[in-house]
Amino acid sequence: MSNSEVIVSSDLSDLIKKREKLWTEFDQSQSFASTLHNLSAQIPNCAPAEPQLKFGAGSNAPFELQTIVPKVRERIDEVKRLKLEMEESYGEIATIKQKQKTIVIGMVIAGAALFLILVIVILVLLSSSAS
Repeated sequence: MSNSEVIVSSDLSDLIKKREKLWTEFDQSQSFASTLHNLSAQIPNCAPAEPQLKFGAGSNAPFELQTIVPKVRERIDEVKRLKLEMEESYGEIATIKQKQKTIVIGMVIAGAALFLILVIVILVLLSSSAS
């Protein structure tokens, strides 16, 4: 067998490297776009927000997506944490309302019992003074 090598000019070699770089960036962008699409399922439909990140003229899509995906994940995690805290707070509020209801019912019963005792004492005093 003979070893044959293809000789490529430097201009063509540079073009091949640029093409490889573009395809690599494209593959990365597709991966990040797919991740963003999956994350979008966790975000409810709402009005679009103003972008807070400003990228320079020299930035490329893979870099921008690589920067945005972790920030989106952080926001989703923060929203989940806040939602859990809110649900816990609602649970605490429900518990407090139940305790409040129990206290009010207890006070009404205690007040009625005290009133009944007072009425009985007054009736006993009236009946003993009448005799």
